[in-house]
Amino acid sequence: RFAAIARLAGAEEHVRLEFRSSPAVGPNAFALPGGTIVLLDELVGAAEHDDEIMAVLAHELGHVEERHTMRHVLQTSAGGVLLAAVIGDLVSVTSYAAALPTFLLNARYSRAFEREADQFAFGLLDRAGIDRQHFVRFLTRLEQTHGSSLPGFLSTHPGAVERGQAASAR
Repeated sequence: RFAAIARLAGAEEHVRLEFRSSPAVGPNAFALPGGTIVLLDELVGAAEHDDEIMAVLAHELGHVEERHTMRHVLQTSAGGVLLAAVIGDLVSVTSYAAALPTFLLNARYSRAFEREADQFAFGLLDRAGIDRQHFVRFLTRLEQTHGSSLPGFLSTHPGAVERGQAASAR
């Protein structure tokens, strides 16, 4: 099913789905540079319907297609790298490059990127014949059951109510 939705997105040639488990992270999925989408077992276990998982994957495809990870890296690190280059501090530039893998693991997209990925997902779900409400119901359930233990998620992602309103707007 992922291959079919990736094909609909025009991403089948440059996207790869990886499965991992991380009880410490909990139910989640995320996009990495280069088109890798990581789906955690805990998210699969929290889903009540396959279309909920497909909706999350459509959202992550939005991050891949909009190049959010690289845009985030560039936005966050550009100032420091520019300053280091201007003052000739090559050690700092090297430090930024060395810290990139850790940064990517800890990076959280802005709400604007999340809204953009949601809109991409809604269009993709429509083309795939998957009800947008699967995404909203799943996120609502995750927010209700895991919300208190995911403060970073809640601070960087629009709330389920806002996402539900966006899903209902056509």
